[in-house]
Amino acid sequence: MMQGYASAPDRPPAVRPLRYAVRRRGGGWSVVLNGCATRPLADKARAQALARALQAEADGLRHRAPGGKT
Repeated sequence: MMQGYASAPDRPPAVRPLRYAVRRRGGGWSVVLNGCATRPLADKARAQALARALQAEADGLRHRAPGGKT
């Protein structure tokens, strides 16, 4: 029989923050994250708005603890 216990870490491991960016690509503007990109959008302002919306969603998800508690 083994003796002892398994302990939970004092804090969760550090997670690299998600940062969406807008880059010129393929004759338009794409939203880029970690090397992945959307199809090019003709309007830079629309790509920026999409990047802001995705960033806000990602930031909101990161602030929730498991079980939905903040």
